[in-house]
Parts: sequence; structure tokens; C-alpha cells
Amino acid sequence: MAESFDIPAHDYYRRSSAKPLLGGIHRPTLLIHAANDPWIPASIFRDIDWSKYRRLRLLMPRVAIRQFLTAAAAA
Repeated sequence: MAESFDIPAHDYYRRSSAKPLLGGIHRPTLLIHAANDPWIPASIFRDIDWSKYRRLRLLMPRVAIRQFLTAAAAA
């Protein structure tokens, strides 16, 4: 997608990142991200110093909630 606009992919994702906006969140916010997400690697979230953001909490289950619920229902 990014290449179709003649923008290097890494530059596109850097400019599209919400990371610079995290400090502007003033309400308590829970961020949920599955560690096995095939599109967005968990390392992106692990590289953030969450202690800088008092109002943000990260919940990162190993699998997507849908997978967890499906497995739990089958048990």
C-alpha cells in the first residue's frame, strides 16, 4: 500500500504512528493487543516505556480474545 504512493514503507509507518500522541491522552485508557497479532508485532508495544504514560495501561494476552473465547468454549 505505502509503495503505491512512492513512499518507503518504513517512512509511511513512522508518519502514521500514534505513538507521538500517547502523551496527549488524558483519560484512563486500556489498550488491548494480542501478542500473536499477525499484522502488528507485539514488539512495537514492548518497546514503549509505559511508565511515562500514567493514564495508559497495556493488556497483551498471548492470543486474540476471539481465539481465547473459542478455546475456552471448547474446553
